[in-house]
Amino acid sequence: MESRKAACLAYAAAFRERLDQLREAILDVTVVDHVSPSEAPALFSHAQELLDEPTEELAHAERSTVAVNPRTVTERSVTASRRLREYEAAVRIALSSEAESREARVEDAKKAHASTYDAYLDFLHAASEDLGDYDVLRRGA
Repeated sequence: MESRKAACLAYAAAFRERLDQLREAILDVTVVDHVSPSEAPALFSHAQELLDEPTEELAHAERSTVAVNPRTVTERSVTASRRLREYEAAVRIALSSEAESREARVEDAKKAHASTYDAYLDFLHAASEDLGDYDVLRRGA
């Protein structure tokens, strides 16, 4: 049981870190059209750096979670990871979009964030219920 909890906590921490990086990147993209032209390149660069952050820790944590947990927890972690990849793709599209379509692409990314966060919460609830230990939910949320 402790290895399952440790795997869930590691996955939650790595997931949350990546979610926060993507949220910060889309915030940079969101404000780029509202700053001076001299400030925009730094925002684009910072957003790209966030997107380029390595994600091996998250991948490892997901594999560990899938390996040691029952089906309900595994399904929720896989769904959350899929939604996170979709959110990342939406952020990348917004970052690479032209000024005329950027606002719409940012809105797409915001919707993807909401879907991703919902899937993450579903994982936290499933893991907490399965373990009978709401520490996963408290620490992950």
